[in-house]
Amino acid sequence: KSSFFFEERSFKSMRLVGVVLVWIEFVRGCVAFQYTCPSSRSFIKKMTQKHSIKFENPNDEKKAASFKKTGDSALALRYAAISANRAGRKRDAIGLLERATNLRPADEPRAWGLLAKLREEIGDVSGARATLRRSLQYFPENAELWRRLAEIAKRSNRFDTARLHYARAIRADSTFVAAWDAWSRMELSQNRPRAAAVLAKRGLDRVPKAESARLWHAYAMALNRWISPERPQKFALLQAEAALKQGLAVTPRHAHLLHAMGLQIYTMRQNAQETRRYLTAALERGQPEASLSLARLEENEGRVAAARAAYRRATHDKASVAAWRSAARFELLNGNRKEALDLFRKASVRFPRDVELHVQWARALEDNNVAREVLNTALRASPSSTRLYHALGELEAVHAVQCTHVEDQLKGLHSARRYFYKGAFRAPKRGPHLVALLFAWAHCEWAVALRTGFSSVAASRIRRLFAWAAKLSSRQSSPGYILLARAHFEFYGANNSRAAKRFVVAAIRAYQASDLPVPARAWTLLAQLSSGQLHTIFQARATAANNQILNQPLGHPLKRTWTQQPPPPEIRFGCVED
Repeated sequence: KSSFFFEERSFKSMRLVGVVLVWIEFVRGCVAFQYTCPSSRSFIKKMTQKHSIKFENPNDEKKAASFKKTGDSALALRYAAISANRAGRKRDAIGLLERATNLRPADEPRAWGLLAKLREEIGDVSGARATLRRSLQYFPENAELWRRLAEIAKRSNRFDTARLHYARAIRADSTFVAAWDAWSRMELSQNRPRAAAVLAKRGLDRVPKAESARLWHAYAMALNRWISPERPQKFALLQAEAALKQGLAVTPRHAHLLHAMGLQIYTMRQNAQETRRYLTAALERGQPEASLSLARLEENEGRVAAARAAYRRATHDKASVAAWRSAARFELLNGNRKEALDLFRKASVRFPRDVELHVQWARALEDNNVAREVLNTALRASPSSTRLYHALGELEAVHAVQCTHVEDQLKGLHSARRYFYKGAFRAPKRGPHLVALLFAWAHCEWAVALRTGFSSVAASRIRRLFAWAAKLSSRQSSPGYILLARAHFEFYGANNSRAAKRFVVAAIRAYQASDLPVPARAWTLLAQLSSGQLHTIFQARATAANNQILNQPLGHPLKRTWTQQPPPPEIRFGCVED
């Protein structure tokens, strides 16, 4: 009896689901009927009134009406969405594209791509991701949709997921140059030059020669940074120059290749005249970064007046924020602080949401109160910026350790801790800015513990912050510098030589695994923790690492050379005496 009762209820539930599905199909049929039966002009009029669409060009409305006459309502909706997007009405365009993709989802993959792009532009990243995943149900072999999905994952710092999507795009179309190029550059941005070079070379073997210019550029950039004991700096530079020559042989007028070739020549031979010729050619062919490189070339050659004139040309109305930052730093390094601060102020008006601009402006100010106000102003424009909280915390901490009285030092350090806590609370779950904030926060806690006395709770808090930063960093880049700082804390702060030796060895292995040079500080600490012949060996390696840093050229040939490198964080935060 009980069994019969449940079977009857199950039958009623299934019948209810069936009724609901029938009603859904009926409503969808009504919607389709609404867009296929009225006359073309009434259709366009209704669509215009509902979505507030104003066609900028009368021909656009005529074309949309002509699409409707042929019974193609989805195409008319897509055309109206493109017109709305051109007029700056992104949300109206999203509504129209949603209707178009619902009417004919398997019609046009570009409509799905535009819908995902617009969703991401208005801040709906999860919606953009869901749109692309739904589109791939209808176009599973569309390489462009897989690439867009990989780009969203990359911008969300989900690099492992991005790698899977890039691989899927290449499997769908092995000649798709955009996927090869984007994947290679992502690996290079994560300090994996070997993987970047391998990917670029695989792409060059598959894509047509006429479309290979951007891959030659990516291949050369990866070779330029692929440095290891088996590949010294000179060999890497020669390989990068050979790759650029091969690319220019295929496309001799490519602006990016001309720009990169000019930089490469200056790196290897310091030939300013030839470098200037390549950079001028790149600038004439529409490479805006070439103007900034020309300014840095004149600066490196010691021609201050020519460099200043070049920087003024680089900071035009459509210049990037990098040009304004570089011009301000140039004036600052040449002792013209007033002009530098004026450039920072003008740039902040043009780029009120650029975080790095305000951070550099605050560092250039001598008055800490004014610097704090600059950072707080930027924080009001970007309230969730981890970088700004990090800069505010570091400003408070560095100023605090310079005070004479311990009470003033603790007051400033506690203020820094609050900024670090707020930044970590509002930050995304992963990302390089969060790693840097946690790294600085750990040193701030170390500085507080030195002044209030070490306890098991304080030491545990510091270790957890270092471990958190190392875990996040291992997903994106090498955690070697974090492990090295942890080793310094165990040795100088906690007086735990065994743990210090374990972490410094782990730091050295992390540097070597990422094909990065091991810093001299790591070998020096390992020498202090060793004895006998090992002490001599590690001390010799520290000396060799120092000499390598002094003699090796810069990764970017026209990167500004700093006369004084910033001290390590444990010295900057007053954790260890210089």
